[in-house]
Amino acid sequence: DFNRLSETEIIYRVYWEFKNIASLTDEDALKIGKIQSGLRIGPLLERVGGVCRHKSVAIAAILEKLIKENYLQGKIFYATGVGHAWAVYKAANNNIYIIDCAQNNFTDLAYEPDAYYEGANDQLFLYIDAIPDEVLG
Repeated sequence: DFNRLSETEIIYRVYWEFKNIASLTDEDALKIGKIQSGLRIGPLLERVGGVCRHKSVAIAAILEKLIKENYLQGKIFYATGVGHAWAVYKAANNNIYIIDCAQNNFTDLAYEPDAYYEGANDQLFLYIDAIPDEVLG
């Protein structure tokens, strides 16, 4: 029951469930994205990409639905870096969470501002450098 969980616990539970999914096909991502018509992340389903994109879009759709149903009070975003993609959740207290199931990373940037991901050509990049300006502002 989400009513007894904190915002962080809800986000982490969604992360944990998706982390354990080996992969999602385009068809799976499209089904999840159609949970409710009018989701902000809908256009992202048309982008090209791999497992990271599928999981990030699915997580964003689920979290957006939880926001619409008032289980969460923050905002969900989709971030893309060099050769990688993940979901970003900005909590009501302005903490920014990286939700990256493809690389097993659930991070609150308030505590780990130097968190990084492995992108194109196996290079390491800081998540914060690819976070959309509207999240940081």
